[in-house]
Amino acid sequence: MSRTRVVVTGLGTTNPVGGDVPSTWDALVNGRSGVQHIEADWAEDMAVKIAGVAAVEPTEVLERVKARRLDRTAQFAMVAAMEAWQDSGLADVQDEIDHDRLGVSLASGIGGRARSQDAAFDIDAANAALRQERHSAQRAI
Repeated sequence: MSRTRVVVTGLGTTNPVGGDVPSTWDALVNGRSGVQHIEADWAEDMAVKIAGVAAVEPTEVLERVKARRLDRTAQFAMVAAMEAWQDSGLADVQDEIDHDRLGVSLASGIGGRARSQDAAFDIDAANAALRQERHSAQRAI
């Protein structure tokens, strides 16, 4: 069995305890929580009013056009990827990189929730319209 050699060249993150790797590490080793009380209007009617809120707003880091084209989760991924790329030091030698040997590892605890929720609402609305249409057709008979 041969071993595959892997080199981690850059790290990036954005999360509730830190907007980058150094601030995240500092928060973790010093026991700071990213959970806070939410006072936003959208949380007014919710039973639970605490959550981990991102330490960095992606739209403050990304170009406006790019940010508008991405789901919020993808925005966070881009912010972290940009930090990892900068941390890697590979930007100066990117023309020399064998792209077939370059990889990215990405993780998210609840990625794409907004788009998934929107799709579920669209499906519910379509089903409701279909039920209404069937109901109207049956009444017409």
